[in-house]
Amino acid sequence: MPQKRWYVIIFSIFSLVGLIYFVGIDRSLNILISWILIGFWFCYTIKFFDRVKNFREFNSPHNTSFFIFGSISMGIFYSFWGNFNSLLGWNILQNPYVFLSFWHLIFAFPYLFYGTILLIFCFSRYFFVYIGEKSVSSRKYGGFVTVFIILVEIIYSISFYFLIDFSNLPLTPIQWYPDLLVFILSIISSIILIYGIFSKSSYMPVVPTEPIRRPTPTPRSIPPRPTPQPPIASQPRARQRPRPNRTVPTTRSQPPPRPKPPPPTRITPKPSPQAVKPKLDIKIDKIRPKAGRLSEEDFKCIFCFNLPRIPEDANRGIILCPVCRHPAHADEFRDWTKNSNLCSRCDAEIPERYRKNPNVIPVKIYLKVYHKLRKNIKRN
Repeated sequence: MPQKRWYVIIFSIFSLVGLIYFVGIDRSLNILISWILIGFWFCYTIKFFDRVKNFREFNSPHNTSFFIFGSISMGIFYSFWGNFNSLLGWNILQNPYVFLSFWHLIFAFPYLFYGTILLIFCFSRYFFVYIGEKSVSSRKYGGFVTVFIILVEIIYSISFYFLIDFSNLPLTPIQWYPDLLVFILSIISSIILIYGIFSKSSYMPVVPTEPIRRPTPTPRSIPPRPTPQPPIASQPRARQRPRPNRTVPTTRSQPPPRPKPPPPTRITPKPSPQAVKPKLDIKIDKIRPKAGRLSEEDFKCIFCFNLPRIPEDANRGIILCPVCRHPAHADEFRDWTKNSNLCSRCDAEIPERYRKNPNVIPVKIYLKVYHKLRKNIKRN
């Protein structure tokens, strides 16, 4: 709530300045809208850096639609508005063929530059991009954004120079020259699209679920076969026969043979489930996060901050940090370990062998452990 209050204050200040400028100095609607857009730019930038700080705390990559699509959309919009803006709107290049102003360098270029880098990462580094809580293929998302950029620039150029008659509109363009940033972005977007089509796919296949190891079945009804001992049986028959003739009558003939059949039924059955530790309990000891008092946050993915779900995450798999045992989706873990060798939760160093060949836990097994420990979880 205090953060929203700051947004309202900043936006109101710039809107008030624009209104004063519009009423007292220049009654131009372009000036008023420019001041309002400056206020919106500051509010969005504060939100942007706050999100960057949050992702940096968890060492998470910026593979979300907020960073990729949001940055490019902000850059394109403020670059287009440069044709209507008179604040900081003079042409730096002094060239009649292209147009570049301080408005473009301050408000459009940073977001265009950052968004373009993330767009390249969609084809070269990322495996998935998150739109809210839903994950999509990074290559498909990058292709969609690239085509979107090219179409928007083509539609804007045709509408601005050929279709729209600005003489009947309250907004009048200040500059009619082609925008240099839009021109460069068009070329880069075309190159990225061609690279994404013809480059080798770096998409990680579906994570195979690790089969549950079960003990080999042993039949209970078949008794173990006695090991044959022919050489041992032949030797005592020749040498040890005289000894029983001397000692057996005195020791073994006195007590009558007691018919005590050995109780085979007590030895042959397997131990009861109470004596053997269940397999689920063994997995609980290996999967349970290291925390003094468990909470629901300890079972959420350390990157997307969501609990694993079935059937959405059935083929993704779960990888645990070998130190703190906090979970992460397998695809996000592999994507993140390309850039960092530290756990984003406990900042412990993950061994290189584990990073290359981690133990992938099926989501179904992990959810069983979670529900087993659910009664010990402190709910917020």
